[in-house]
Amino acid sequence: MSSRRAAFGIASFREQGLAVDLGNWRGVFAAKGLSNANVDALRGAVQKATQFASWKEALASNNWQPAWLAGPELKQALETDQSMASALVHMLHLKAS
Repeated sequence: MSSRRAAFGIASFREQGLAVDLGNWRGVFAAKGLSNANVDALRGAVQKATQFASWKEALASNNWQPAWLAGPELKQALETDQSMASALVHMLHLKAS
C-alpha cells in the first residue's frame, strides 16, 4: 500500500493511522496435478527469467524490490498477505455485511 495520498484525495492507510505495508507482487501458478518434473521445470524457467537484464531494468525503473519465493515460503507469504488484507478490509468496513 502506498504511504502517500492516492488518487481522488483518498488518504493512505498510514495517513489514516494504520502502520501497514502490503506488497504488489507477481506470481506464476499452475493447476494441481503437475508432475514434479513439470513443477521443477516451470519453477526453473521463472527463476531464470528473474536473471534477465530486462527484468532487472523493470525492477530498477519501477523502484520494485525483488523477492523470489517458491514452495513453502511462497505459501506462507500468501497466507500472511491474505490475513493482513482480510483484517484491513474488516477494520475499514470495506466489505458489505
